[in-house]
Amino acid sequence: MALHRDGLIEFRDAVGTVHPNDGDDGVRGPQYAPYLTAIGRRLATGFPQAHRTPQTV
Repeated sequence: MALHRDGLIEFRDAVGTVHPNDGDDGVRGPQYAPYLTAIGRRLATGFPQAHRTPQTV
């Protein structure tokens, strides 16, 4: 998954332990849920700098 590879999400179990993948073994489906990392959250909500208006002199 590209989001995980790029460090935008991490997979966690019910108690919050981070896992290297979603735990899908091809039979039962994903065992761990994706959560946004700090940089993923910034990208999802937008960088504050992107919303600034240019200053005039």
